[in-house]
Amino acid sequence: MFFVLLIVYIFLYHLVPSYIMKMVDIKNRETLLNSISFIVGNSTNDVEKALRIYNWIENSVGLTNVYADRYNIDYYIYFISKPPFVCLRLRNKNYPLWVLTSKCGACEEYSLLFREIANMANLTVRSIHNPGEDHNWDEVLINGSWIIVDPGWPIFNPPPSFYEMNRSINGSNGLNMSYVYGVYPNGTIIDLTERYTNVSLLKISVVDENNDPIEGAILRFDSFNLLENGKEISNLECTTGKDGTCELKLGGGSYRAKVFIGNKIFGYGNETKFYLNEEEPKKIRIIIKKSLSNIRLSPMTEEVISELVAIIIGFSLLWSYFVIISVESFLLHKFLKEIVDRKIP
Repeated sequence: MFFVLLIVYIFLYHLVPSYIMKMVDIKNRETLLNSISFIVGNSTNDVEKALRIYNWIENSVGLTNVYADRYNIDYYIYFISKPPFVCLRLRNKNYPLWVLTSKCGACEEYSLLFREIANMANLTVRSIHNPGEDHNWDEVLINGSWIIVDPGWPIFNPPPSFYEMNRSINGSNGLNMSYVYGVYPNGTIIDLTERYTNVSLLKISVVDENNDPIEGAILRFDSFNLLENGKEISNLECTTGKDGTCELKLGGGSYRAKVFIGNKIFGYGNETKFYLNEEEPKKIRIIIKKSLSNIRLSPMTEEVISELVAIIIGFSLLWSYFVIISVESFLLHKFLKEIVDRKIP
């Protein structure tokens, strides 16, 4: 039975994300290309075209939003109380049309799906990502101006201020946004933070124990604006120059800066927490001492280990689920057998 479970695991975690999702995406892409004229109908302008795509996703695709569902394995396999009951979320953003078959996802899947369909309909579109505060949506260029389309919320054409004013934390309205970026269908990435929030200029100096500047130090950041334990701001890195400094702009709120120097496997690092007030410049100085307490794994090594841990956890949870089901089946069989035996004279 162990080998059966191993085969199931390999199928779910390797064959599905790498091959099946790709094949399904290609097939759905062909179908969509033949259906675009039906989806956008007789739209007379780009606003109407974007709205028809938005309404089609909301009313015709039948997606189940699993964002709030807690029963999941590795944020990939979700068990939900309504169709499709078991959801396999995207593990590769290159195959966004998988969701037309899986019929489930969260704001990221909704955002990527809209971007793909809008692009097929010859709209200028980009997906918008706010990783520190865990939300994704889209923008469409209409007559020289970008309008917001958020099929995951869902809401059509709100102002950029909507996301800070209408999201809440600990029951209170208002949520600082740390970093926002857009991704065009061709993969081009653009920083859009200043479109959605007031920013602060952050200047970070990284020095060694002798107060000499460190060139080539890599800085990454966590946002504490939404989650108490913090959430890493993906796609945001800053590398120090010859003077040991790097500069970037972030929205207001609470952060942690993590710095690393070394090779591709390990090196030395340090971290510090700080708070940014909007439109107020801030300077931070981080000292890296080459001591045992400051030894760190490289970002690349951390990603590899995280993937391995996810594999182990995923397999362990699948195994645990199988054991629980087996025990329950055994106990139920035993219980029914006892009932039958009692009725037999």
